[in-house]
Amino acid sequence: MSRKIYDYDKCYELAKQCSSSTEMQKLNGSAYNVARKSDWIKDYTWFVRKQHAPYTYDEVYEIAKNYTCSSDFQKGNGSAYGKARQNGWIKDYYWFTIKQHSPYSYEECFEIAKKYKTRLRFARGNVGAYQAALNHGWLDDYAWFESPQNPFNYWTKERVREESKKYKSRGEFHDCCGTAYGKARIKGWLDEFTWLKDDRIDFTNDKIDCVYAYEFEDYHSVYVGRTLMRRIQERDFEHIFTESDAVVLFSKEHGLPTPPMRILEDNLTLKEGTEKEGYYLELYRNDGWNILNRAKTGGIGLLFKNKWSKRTCYQEAKKYKTRSDFAKLSSGAYEVARSNGWLDSYIWFEEMQKPNGYWDNYDNCYRAASECRSKTEFANKFNRAYVIANKNGWIKSYSWLNKKRQAHNKRWMFDNTLEEARKYTSRTEFKIHASGAYKVAQKNGWLDLCDWFEDTHELRSRKLKTSWSNRKEKGGLA
Repeated sequence: MSRKIYDYDKCYELAKQCSSSTEMQKLNGSAYNVARKSDWIKDYTWFVRKQHAPYTYDEVYEIAKNYTCSSDFQKGNGSAYGKARQNGWIKDYYWFTIKQHSPYSYEECFEIAKKYKTRLRFARGNVGAYQAALNHGWLDDYAWFESPQNPFNYWTKERVREESKKYKSRGEFHDCCGTAYGKARIKGWLDEFTWLKDDRIDFTNDKIDCVYAYEFEDYHSVYVGRTLMRRIQERDFEHIFTESDAVVLFSKEHGLPTPPMRILEDNLTLKEGTEKEGYYLELYRNDGWNILNRAKTGGIGLLFKNKWSKRTCYQEAKKYKTRSDFAKLSSGAYEVARSNGWLDSYIWFEEMQKPNGYWDNYDNCYRAASECRSKTEFANKFNRAYVIANKNGWIKSYSWLNKKRQAHNKRWMFDNTLEEARKYTSRTEFKIHASGAYKVAQKNGWLDLCDWFEDTHELRSRKLKTSWSNRKEKGGLA
């Protein structure tokens, strides 16, 4: 079957039948794409831009009456729903029913858990059931779960070799047994396992990239981007839920749902992807679209420059003890390692070595919290411990985290400084949890009056010894 060829005249005739570019796209998408790529649409001067008049409170109220819950309202009329949510009108729709998920019972969790071999796979496979089992302490009843930890130096070369024979590729080996894979990679054994297909990505030559767009047709606005093809779903998720994202901000500003991601071109190399991203951006701009992109297109960061390869990411990760430190202090290498699934092979990370249920213990959470000065620091350094402590109400007993900051104009006088100091058992604890009062006490020499401090007598004797030795030296010099 011969392919239709649309020249300028054919596209022009088809366009005459339509009143807008959206209508032409629906009537004949192929002709529209040719006209848009060839920059002929600017000649269709009769095309009008469809702009939706702003919804009023009464209009949205009448529309909402057609639905029984907010989710149906959102699906049925995204623009009106967005306006209602933006202005806080949804609470006025008293007829909306709230859909609630029934809690998982013991039997339901038990049956769901039977589908998985390990706790980790259970958690990834069904987050709701896993969380219910974790909260109720049912996980220990699933005796068939394989132990996530093996004895020290369990993975000998022979065991790693036998384990690797269960898989067809390096990627499958990594996904199913990351610890054995990590040992093989570190020791350089992978090249000996010739039965494993090397499915690693060649970032220079492989067709792994694509270019996409989010089109807000009513406002003739568009966002153009590029991403790896295997990250399409993840990237779409980021554009929907990341608060600072340009697509999200535009959707909120105009009360619109996020439009579907439109793949403009795929199966591209990284170099082709960056070129095509710029090409489509200019195409939209010349067609009169408002461009939402804030950053300059064409950037592929450190990925295309091959700075962060598997080897360099591994070397960089060795500098850190935890994943969180790695992410904060070397975000570029962390992002590359995370997107390629290499993080599980960094077995020295501390949080990877915590046994299951470690943070369910009050004392373990208390020790972690004692290393922090505020709830924010606690949440950043020990996120899992913070979540468990907050859920169980333990965080209320961490008085140094709950302590309100002193007002800037409060003056620490003698009486209230000593009263504050009596809350602590040592100078160190006083300094950590009430630094303002401590500094005032130190400056005025009041610390020596705090006899209840465990380290006061030790410091006094140390000062006396130093003073005595200094006097002897001076006497000797005289």
